[in-house]
Amino acid sequence: MLFLFSAGCERCRRELSSVQRLSSVFKDTLLFVVISLSDLSRTREALSQDGTELITLIDDRGEVRRVFGIEEVPALILVNEDQTVWQQYFGEQPFEVLHKRLSEFVGNSFHPVSKAFQE
Repeated sequence: MLFLFSAGCERCRRELSSVQRLSSVFKDTLLFVVISLSDLSRTREALSQDGTELITLIDDRGEVRRVFGIEEVPALILVNEDQTVWQQYFGEQPFEVLHKRLSEFVGNSFHPVSKAFQE
């Protein structure tokens, strides 16, 4: 699961918080990789402020964005084990919608969300 964001984008930062929470729910079934389109300094600052502890790569030249045809962030890209793109989603999405999409992606029925992850 790839998540592209920009450090200065508030909706990206809100969705990054949801992605962080979802990484705990799907820790045994998905690899979460965050890709920042901002420079290293702004990315570190944003991740520190938000308490994000996910694998994070820097793409301040926009190469990943070009490869996947990303026109809007935040962007969520679900990649199969054979490295093909299963689905891409653009723009901010509520936690519940992200949870449902990730559940569908891993091929399971919808996992009930624990109250601890809804807060």
